[in-house]
Amino acid sequence: MKEGDARELAFAIIGDFEELLAENGIRIPSADREGREEEACIYGTEYYLLEDAITDILVKGSKRTGRTPQARDMAFRIIEELEEVLDYHHIKIPSVDSARATSDVALCMPEWDRLRDGIVGLLQREAGVAKEPAMARR
Repeated sequence: MKEGDARELAFAIIGDFEELLAENGIRIPSADREGREEEACIYGTEYYLLEDAITDILVKGSKRTGRTPQARDMAFRIIEELEEVLDYHHIKIPSVDSARATSDVALCMPEWDRLRDGIVGLLQREAGVAKEPAMARR
C-alpha cells in the first residue's frame, strides 16, 4: 500500500480508537496538551507516533511476508500498537461485559473485538486487503 493511502487509513483507524476512548471519558496524556476543550482523546506527539506505527504496518504488511496480508493479521498488529499506547500510560478501558473484564489487560474482549472488527472492515473496504480463507478463521 502506498504511504499516502496508508496514512489516510491510519487516520480512520485512530478515529475508531478515539471513539472508544471518548465513550469512556479517556484522554491519553500528552505534554503537547494546552487544556483546550477541542483537543482530541489522543493528541500531539502521541497521536503522530501512533499514526506512524499504523502507517508502517499498512505499508510494510505485504513486504514482510512477500504476499498480500490478511485483514485480521494486520488488525491484530494494529491493535497491539493501540494496546501499547494504553499500557504505556497505565490506562485500562472499562469493559461493558463484567464477566470478561479483567484488570490484567488494557483492552478486554468485547472492546477488543469491536476494534478488530472495525479495523478489518476498513482494511477490506478501503484498502482491498484480503479476507482470510474459511479455515484460517477457526
